[in-house]
Amino acid sequence: MRVRLLSPDHQLDLDADPPWPAPDLVVDLQLDPVLDAMADGDALIRRVATQVLLAPLNAPGSIVYRQEVAADCEQREDVVRRLYVVAGEALESLRHLYPGFLRRTPEMVVRDSTEVIATLLPHLRVVADVATAALAGSLPSQSRHGSGLHRLFTDLVTELDDACFADLDTQLRRLAFPGGMVVGKRLGTGLAGVGDVLHPPAKQHLVDRLGLGDHPSLSFELAARDEAGSQLLSDLRDRALVPLAPAASQAQEDVKSFFRGLRTELAFYLGCLNLRRQLTEAGGVTCRPDLAPPGTGQWNAHGLYDPGLLLRHPTATAVGNDLEADDRAAVVLTGANSGGKSTFLRAVGVATLMAQSGMFVCGSDWTSSVRSGIFTHFVREEDATMASGRLDDELVRLRRIVVALRPDGLVLLNETLASTNESEAADLGVEAVDGLVAAGVQVVLVTHQYALAAKLGGGPDRLFLRAGRADDGRRTFQLLPGPPLRTSFADDLYARMGPWPEDSARGPAGGPAGGSPGPGAADDPSPVSP
Repeated sequence: MRVRLLSPDHQLDLDADPPWPAPDLVVDLQLDPVLDAMADGDALIRRVATQVLLAPLNAPGSIVYRQEVAADCEQREDVVRRLYVVAGEALESLRHLYPGFLRRTPEMVVRDSTEVIATLLPHLRVVADVATAALAGSLPSQSRHGSGLHRLFTDLVTELDDACFADLDTQLRRLAFPGGMVVGKRLGTGLAGVGDVLHPPAKQHLVDRLGLGDHPSLSFELAARDEAGSQLLSDLRDRALVPLAPAASQAQEDVKSFFRGLRTELAFYLGCLNLRRQLTEAGGVTCRPDLAPPGTGQWNAHGLYDPGLLLRHPTATAVGNDLEADDRAAVVLTGANSGGKSTFLRAVGVATLMAQSGMFVCGSDWTSSVRSGIFTHFVREEDATMASGRLDDELVRLRRIVVALRPDGLVLLNETLASTNESEAADLGVEAVDGLVAAGVQVVLVTHQYALAAKLGGGPDRLFLRAGRADDGRRTFQLLPGPPLRTSFADDLYARMGPWPEDSARGPAGGPAGGSPGPGAADDPSPVSP
């Protein structure tokens, strides 16, 4: 039985490392709060969520497949959680078994395999009962019979019926060989017995085995300390069980694989349920995204916010932003310092990952073309491990992204090339952005450098958004269409860091005389409202 909840074609390989640039995405997009919320204290859920979220799909059909499973899981959360617990209990029960490792003879393989199946059989019955009860309920996609969850329930009810369990019970009793083994041979060269064949216990009647039937037979008993005879008898059993051992081993592995796959794949959807619950409790809205085929140029969203920020400040209210970027190859974010530009950039990146992983998106609505890959290039602090300067490090990381990119990819640049002077940054930045756009890659850039923003131009394929600022210096955290300004209002930050004795008479911009913070200022400004 295959679970097939994440994909109709393959199962998740939990041991595989997430592809690059997974480590950069976790750091740059600040995904830890999201992953922690999905896990809700469960280490397996966090591991699975990390694996799935950092390996987004690039086929609209596969994404819709997961969305339908997620919708059914939300409708029957009780069933999903019950199956997850049962699968965990089944795998936990195997920890009490002690299979032999030093000498894996066919007899030991058959014995250990039957013990595993017998241990898992009660849990398999529970799974079948849960599936039967779930099919009697309602699922959003049940009418079209297309959901992976509905298909799983149907397969379980069909395959794990009463006849299946009766047959399993019978086979387990036989493989225990309660009446001994019946092995047939034929005479070979030198009257040696060859061609060992294991017969079912019913092959020989009891009276025949005792020598009381119509056909005379011979028998013997091993002496209590006949080690050589015991070894010969053991070898005889092993030879008879050689054809049976691989089948028994594969059968127990199939049952274990089913429970592992069931628990692993349900873990992702439980993570989605956990995350949605915590976001809803914090006042965040979510939506099911619409994904179009790659290259269609669709990209717009409303009320988009960064879930990580809301999870870190659950008592605040998220400030959502809109994005109308259909057929725009580059989106440039400028404006006031601490105005929410980097947060919005992270919101775009997280939403893209969540949408293409089959999850919901944090916003009122989301429509976009499917990306072939998602890459981030955020500013890094210089540290002792760097073999060269920050500019060299930035260029090396940019080159790695360019090598890995494919058409219809998405690159998020946050204060890229800020480590050099404004003139050089403008020349390098324009060359990088224009090159990416020419290669069919969509770019979202945050910059405080006016020269770079101005040189990027204002053609029909460019969208400029500017962080809002009230007249009193208060940040609105709204990004609205607008050309770049020559100032990023650093005076506002200067005022918030006061009071400064030398400025006590004039009152710095954004604050009253004496350097005290102006209205709306905060020690840690972020696009959430208290």
